[in-house]
Amino acid sequence: MHISSISISNFRNYSQVQLQIPPGLTIVEGENGHGKSNLLEALYMLSIAKSHRLSNQHGLIYKKSIPEMKNGLTHTFVGADSINNQDNNRVEIHYTFQPTNTEKFTLEKFIKINGVEKKSAELIGIINSVLFTVDDLKLVFGQPTARRRYLDILISQTDIKYYNFLREYQKSNKQRNHLLKSIREGKSQASELEFWDNEIATKGSYLIKKRQDAIDSLSVLAQNFHKKLSNKDEILTCEYESIPESTSEDEAIIKSSLIEKLGLQLSKDISFGSTSVGPHRDDIKIKINGAYAIEHASRGQARTAVLSLKLAEADYLKKIRQTEPILLMDDLLSELDVNRKKLVMDYISNYEQCIATSAETNLEINLSLSNVNKIIVENGNILKG
Repeated sequence: MHISSISISNFRNYSQVQLQIPPGLTIVEGENGHGKSNLLEALYMLSIAKSHRLSNQHGLIYKKSIPEMKNGLTHTFVGADSINNQDNNRVEIHYTFQPTNTEKFTLEKFIKINGVEKKSAELIGIINSVLFTVDDLKLVFGQPTARRRYLDILISQTDIKYYNFLREYQKSNKQRNHLLKSIREGKSQASELEFWDNEIATKGSYLIKKRQDAIDSLSVLAQNFHKKLSNKDEILTCEYESIPESTSEDEAIIKSSLIEKLGLQLSKDISFGSTSVGPHRDDIKIKINGAYAIEHASRGQARTAVLSLKLAEADYLKKIRQTEPILLMDDLLSELDVNRKKLVMDYISNYEQCIATSAETNLEINLSLSNVNKIIVENGNILKG
């Protein structure tokens, strides 16, 4: 799989971009703050249907276009042509911004696939990609939210049922929490929870099972990469930690266990007005030589562990989807020594397409890379290298 072209309009620090991207390795070179990361953000959006950097999509708008908004609509757009064997697709994400009577503005988002308006769920899985960034260290040192999100994005690219169940689970959890608060205030009865408990257990058991399966596969793949990247004799392992604790591979048993745990935690849940068990509370335990990385790993060890996980993610997608994902590497090489840079670049060069940003000039020469396409980014303008 590869992207043959990308179109950008009024996005971040880009006014207008029309760019052809060949298969193989493309290095995006430029100083920090000039738009390299914004370009990869636009590309990754076309895989997951939203920005990975912002929860509030208003920040995507090209800042210089905001004054024009006072006179009407402003349009932000990202689109790309993808080629997967003989299957060609045109994928587009559109945002329209409109001023209000206050200083704020409204946002409307719509997606088109081959010119036809579609839902976000229908976009996910068309362009599979893996994004490597320095922020990936949050997988080791960050909160469980970051690790759950990592799994959710990965599995959603391979399983549309997972994506839909995840959204439904989140809605059910929100409704259950609202009801718990109402029970606490004496406005509702505990018996009313039965429906939402069943919804959470049904959707949640599927999410837990798929996450367990994914982590089992990723742990094996990541361990192999870690052996090559680590200078020490270290063993990397990843384990899915679920509440309720269940090692069962049977979805029905997981569901039963989840319903039981919801009942046991009922008094606590009513007291706090929130649901204390389920996949929204789960975590991934990353260990190096049996010790929890979050507590004991150095920054260098964490960096190697995360890189191993991301390379494993690429292999996982390749295996499940039967096609190679596009690799997007955002200034990741800057934190690696020369030997590891070479190891990583030698490996990713086997993929159909990789787009890597770098503030280092002539990276391809320094690493003795051949057949490299080069793009230079300067103040939101894209130049050919």
